Amino acid sequence: MLRYPSSSGKEKVIDVFINIRILNLSSFQYMARNLKNKYLEKLMSQTRSELESLRGKGDDPTIFDRIAELDRKLVELEDFRERLERIQEGKDPESRIFVRWKSSGEQPQGWRPDINDGVKINIAPWERLGMFPVKKIVSKVEMEPE
Repeated sequence: MLRYPSSSGKEKVIDVFINIRILNLSSFQYMARNLKNKYLEKLMSQTRSELESLRGKGDDPTIFDRIAELDRKLVELEDFRERLERIQEGKDPESRIFVRWKSSGEQPQGWRPDINDGVKINIAPWERLGMFPVKKIVSKVEMEPE
């Protein structure tokens, strides 16, 4: 399960259940595309619309609290999307799969799992970017040297 908790700790911004045993490159690309295009964009659009409708509606403290909550939610959703894109594209060493026994030419660019490398190796970028609901799933996995 991917869980991106709210920074306020009160509610989860988004939960995604993924069966890691069936997650391969094509299912990941399908999941990431649908997650971004269908769910995240819709949720972000709804949040923006609600924000726009509340701005300028007076001095009620509950409105200000709701605006602050929605602003936080929007920032967290954008951050979740950015982390997902980092993993998808392998923008930096932290977001890439690194397999220490493979040469630099054999290293996957973006999230390109090889089932033979093992679950620890393949989920390491997700864990490093804080995309799991628990602090530590696997023991330390090496990261690509910069």
